[in-house]
Amino acid sequence: MPSIYLTPPGGEQREYDEVEVRQLWELGLINSGTLYWKDGMDDWKPVEEMFPSQPTAPASPPLPGVPPPPAPNLPGIWAGTYAGFWKRFLAVFIDIFVMAPLGYAGGFIWGMVAVEALEIYDLSVIEAGGNLVGVIVGWTYYSVMESSHKQGTLAAC
Repeated sequence: MPSIYLTPPGGEQREYDEVEVRQLWELGLINSGTLYWKDGMDDWKPVEEMFPSQPTAPASPPLPGVPPPPAPNLPGIWAGTYAGFWKRFLAVFIDIFVMAPLGYAGGFIWGMVAVEALEIYDLSVIEAGGNLVGVIVGWTYYSVMESSHKQGTLAAC
């Protein structure tokens, strides 16, 4: 039985036989954004076209052993390659270079407020507050950058 390849939105390409695909379709386990491909097809098509309401003339037989074409690059699905070790290492270094001055400034301000306004003289409390400021700065930096339209930090973009 010929293989059918399904690619759901955001998912990985998987191989099924026609009976499995029909069962999945009838059970409603294939969503409308799923694309399919089988031998003899030039490109991926929506799975709705696989089960037409009226029968059509049979297609020519597929060529045996022809691998499927790569799945199309759909919007919202990343199809690039990951950066190597040294590029990622440099990116982390740049991120630290950006965050460190902000963390130091925030820690300094906390220390001044703790001593002058709150009259806290316990060094462990001041250090704990400075560490908390550093965590907040890092969390905010990564949250804002990863949520941006480029979905990466300054170094990764």
